[in-house]
Amino acid sequence: MQPLSYAHAVKKAIKDGLGVSEAVKNLIKVLKNRGALALLPKIALELERIESREGRARSTLSVANDADWSTALKESGANKEGVIKQIDETLIGGFKFEEDGKLTDTSYKRALLDLYRKITN
Repeated sequence: MQPLSYAHAVKKAIKDGLGVSEAVKNLIKVLKNRGALALLPKIALELERIESREGRARSTLSVANDADWSTALKESGANKEGVIKQIDETLIGGFKFEEDGKLTDTSYKRALLDLYRKITN
């Protein structure tokens, strides 16, 4: 079996409710039985890659402060359960919403930068 296959199996076991430590113990047991313990670092690397890809797929909503959160959540149309809240005080107001690699920037910072560029050009 390839390291990626083992990584997906571990990920699925964890998703199905098996604890992380239990999933890792089971993986090590299987690798020992198959004489494939040398694959463990490669499996760990594949798990990191999977997590990295899934992390990028999440939605991020950046706001200037906590008070803007509920308004930005409503205006962006983001699902409260699946969005990561990020406070960025440099935004001044408004919000930045990133989902599936697409950025919607309605921040005051962006508006001021656009205005500055128009005036200076």
